Amino acid sequence: MLKKHNFVVPLLDVLMQEITEKKYVSVVWLGVHPWLSVIVQALYDYGIDNVRVLDNDLRKIGKVIIPYKKQFSNIISYKRVVVEPVRVKTISEDALIVMANTHYAEFKAQLCAEEISDERIINLYDLSREHIEYKKVRNCFDASHIKLSLKEVQKLELNLLKDFSDFCEDKKLKYFLGGGTLIGALRHEGFIPWDDDIDVYMPFEDFTEFIKEYSEHGKNEVFYWEKDDDFVLQFAQVVNPNTKIFRDYDWMFGAGELSVFIDIFPIAGYPSEPEAIERQWQRNLELDADWFYYAIIKDVPNINSVDIRKRVIQERHSRSFYQSEYVGNVIRTVHRPWAVPANIYSDYKMVKFEDGYFRAPIGYEQYLKYRYGDYMVLPPVEKREQHLFPSYYV
Repeated sequence: MLKKHNFVVPLLDVLMQEITEKKYVSVVWLGVHPWLSVIVQALYDYGIDNVRVLDNDLRKIGKVIIPYKKQFSNIISYKRVVVEPVRVKTISEDALIVMANTHYAEFKAQLCAEEISDERIINLYDLSREHIEYKKVRNCFDASHIKLSLKEVQKLELNLLKDFSDFCEDKKLKYFLGGGTLIGALRHEGFIPWDDDIDVYMPFEDFTEFIKEYSEHGKNEVFYWEKDDDFVLQFAQVVNPNTKIFRDYDWMFGAGELSVFIDIFPIAGYPSEPEAIERQWQRNLELDADWFYYAIIKDVPNINSVDIRKRVIQERHSRSFYQSEYVGNVIRTVHRPWAVPANIYSDYKMVKFEDGYFRAPIGYEQYLKYRYGDYMVLPPVEKREQHLFPSYYV
């Protein structure tokens, strides 16, 4: 099961319908939203070239909204939208007003004070979360699907991990338990009791071979963002094809229908100097932003976009895992990128996880202390993170 729901596409349909029917010639955004640069560019491409962004937050005044084409082409000249302070009297009568901020009541009061009618106002959050897509995709399960308990999901994920581990041992590919999975193995000899997450790290060179060969394995499936257009996360997942989950990507652009999974993260080389590591971290954040812009706009009709996946992958993993003094995660999708001395991963130790044994990096204690501090102490209840998604047999 793999299906992406891109909320930006139906949002643009509604905006363009409103603009066309009521003959608006400009658009005013009240508030700065993560989708803004993508939608601004789409409006330009649809012929709406008068776009303004207003905000009450003084920290955002003067911020430049750069449409995505700067990211994906060699165009030197491009339109820039500078965030202005909210001055309602400067909003022209031919402008459609889009509320793109959670401070709806405050903005609405300012508009009402100037006798601006509700007909000219669209609330982005109402459209994107309720009126367009969200309710519909929440109904992607039907009566024939059997809901899975936490224990059942954990058992399915454990079977995925066993199959993955057997495959890697047979093909002589390196992997290591990581993140909360490694903490669970050491602290609980299995899953963290309130969670169902399994994270695995692979040197990028081994990861590449895994992606090529695992699909021929036949038992389960693997999703990877380079080859699967509807998969938006920048790593891989081994999935059980007989299951279905719904995952909310609201912070990104929408939602996805996937399957019960385990996460496989490629790790690559880093430079040795702290300043160079920081620079590479910052560059990886930019690459993340590039990818998510592309993942959104490639679904928008009548907009030509250049697939940037190969470029991002090549740049991000340009330093060999096996020839670097520092190695680590290079993806911001889940958490801040990190780099640790490569000798932590110079060998492995088998650790117990539920009823099986799997590879942990030989320097697991140094790695975990760097990432989590005293990882053997249970966090307070309010800080116990969960990765639970509605899960079903289909």
